[in-house]
Amino acid sequence: MSIRHASVYAGATNGIAGRTKEFVSIFARHGGTDVLLYPPCQQPQQGGGSSSLGYDPNRDLDTGQFANFPLRWGTAEKIQSANIVAHEHGVSVEVDWPIRQYGGDAPLVEKGASGRIDQTILHKPASCFLPIVVRDAAFDSQADVPDGTEVSYQGSLPRGYMLQGEMQSGCWTRRRLGWNTFRGVEFKAESGETAEALVSTPVGQNFAEVFTGDPSELNRYVRQTRIPVLDFTEHFAYRDVSTAATLAWLVNSGYWSLNSAKLCFTSGATIPTGPPELLTTNSGSMSTRSRCLHGRYRYRQATSSFPSLATGSSNMMWFAATSAFGKLACEFVSDSLFVWSRDGHGGEVGWSDGIFRVINSDPINKMGVWSHTLFTPGTRIHHYANTYGNDSAVNQDGWGSITVNSNVTESGQSYALHAAVSVDRIITPQSITKTISGDLTDFSEFTLKFQSEAK
Repeated sequence: MSIRHASVYAGATNGIAGRTKEFVSIFARHGGTDVLLYPPCQQPQQGGGSSSLGYDPNRDLDTGQFANFPLRWGTAEKIQSANIVAHEHGVSVEVDWPIRQYGGDAPLVEKGASGRIDQTILHKPASCFLPIVVRDAAFDSQADVPDGTEVSYQGSLPRGYMLQGEMQSGCWTRRRLGWNTFRGVEFKAESGETAEALVSTPVGQNFAEVFTGDPSELNRYVRQTRIPVLDFTEHFAYRDVSTAATLAWLVNSGYWSLNSAKLCFTSGATIPTGPPELLTTNSGSMSTRSRCLHGRYRYRQATSSFPSLATGSSNMMWFAATSAFGKLACEFVSDSLFVWSRDGHGGEVGWSDGIFRVINSDPINKMGVWSHTLFTPGTRIHHYANTYGNDSAVNQDGWGSITVNSNVTESGQSYALHAAVSVDRIITPQSITKTISGDLTDFSEFTLKFQSEAK
């Protein structure tokens, strides 16, 4: 089980690689983060100095290694350095892989070792893109309109050229920059066959972004392709709760109720209002093989007014890694109060005692709850999420009393997470073997050459 932490969002300034070296050790120390998820690492259409996050790549192999053309990350050498530090702290690095579209009009060309245009390396003329005579058979024919020049993998000419090109470029960037795995972006717009082909390569494709709030569609995608997906169903439920929906909306709202192999997704960057930490606390307790905390959590720091925020966010990751296992029981739910338990059985680490969670969304009133728990009668329980909760004890019938403060935005006071007193489980990170190899301007391994083919 892993915690993925998306490390950038649209409002962040450039120099992402340098900042990574500063915060990766913090996440690793808490034992909650063992994978960092980053935006694409190719040169975007308007250049690395633009506000683009890289989902409009103009080239596949231009990763900031050429003079005067760094990415929002920084130079390719700084990316390598940041990834080496992550590996030293036992943290894998995962990068988004935008396979659906490019930025700019065809033909699209790569740079050679000299930094000049070289049309012999992954040259991409108009015949590689839509519109063409026969469109690809996408998993979802109603997928959103692409943001750039859309690739055709099934209908491009020469046949198989673009698919092989993606595989080769993915392997090249993985070796040169030190990525461990990739996340496929907008896979719903591609055919199941294309997705499976990319997953089966040595690139390290790990899971897919399938942007839909329909759990049955997510389930169909997983069954067809056998690729894990982000749980956007749960994400949309969090978004709704942050605006107007009651906490009852969270009950059985996620894809996790159908498939525990999915990846939770909590995005503070796209939740319009409301305290994101309230939603993080829910995601951090779900039964899942992996979680993704997105965007604004990276820069969440403690302040004089709200000293527990940094601790609370770190503790959510720690609990997700150590205790979010076993049977999930909804103990109580109302419009503004949500209480549930995890019995701790079934955890990979084998020593979870379970957890007891309370969320209060009322912006004015403090809430107290007297509820059944899954702890052994007589167990003393401690509030580990932040400094605002109270210790308690489970009575002889297994019931406990918990009080949480009102839901004040960014205060960290409106939720409680209890486990047995004196729980102090330290996960010691193990360093990862260096994965970087080859020169950043060596493209000699690209044997794939474009040869025109009549339609």
